[in-house]
Amino acid sequence: MKKLSLGNLIIGIILGASLFGGSTAIASSITATVSDWKIHVDGQPAGFDAYSIAGSNWLELRDVCQAVDVGVWFDADKREVYIERDKKYDANYTGPGQSTAIQSGTTIVSRHTWEITISSIEVVDKIERKSGMFTYTTKAGDGNKIVMVNASVKNIGTSNNNYWVSNLVYEGNILYNALNTTHSDDISRETIGPLITKTGFFAFRIPNEVANSRKPLVFRFMNDAEYTFTLPE
Repeated sequence: MKKLSLGNLIIGIILGASLFGGSTAIASSITATVSDWKIHVDGQPAGFDAYSIAGSNWLELRDVCQAVDVGVWFDADKREVYIERDKKYDANYTGPGQSTAIQSGTTIVSRHTWEITISSIEVVDKIERKSGMFTYTTKAGDGNKIVMVNASVKNIGTSNNNYWVSNLVYEGNILYNALNTTHSDDISRETIGPLITKTGFFAFRIPNEVANSRKPLVFRFMNDAEYTFTLPE
């Protein structure tokens, strides 16, 4: 278990405008200055500052959660903050059932012990797999396209885990399941050992109407948070 080494530090959590930012302006009548107290996690410098406010030292909640690798998100409408101890810290995570925008280069850290880095998203007519003298082809079919998400997947847990993609969502309720292409680089359904990374793709067959609409699609992974993207031109 990770513990913060704080000595006799009086801890407060800054929840105002600086909850997820670096501003030190808490209110017009209150001034926050960087404290000379140093924060450590497991004996190592945590890499963030405490703030001195009215004689007490305060920490930003996001900084603390990132330091101890615990999930955190907030609901602005309800004015509620959620800390999830079973989830690793992810700066992009906005809570279950909510959507985070992704693009090439985005890294997703899932509550299911996966780290997924998106390298590119493309729309193709077919996927080909060569094996010796033979070529196996998965075709989109008439009136369809295939969305290929090229990615690397790392098991950041401590044991073998089954990784699988759930589905693609269009307009909130139309679901497209991941294709099982039998391609050697298809990583839509994999058993991956701890700290092992596999690179490949997962794919979805969608109709031309959806591919051409340029409306956002939502990638849903193992009932985790939802990730929104727009297909390339």
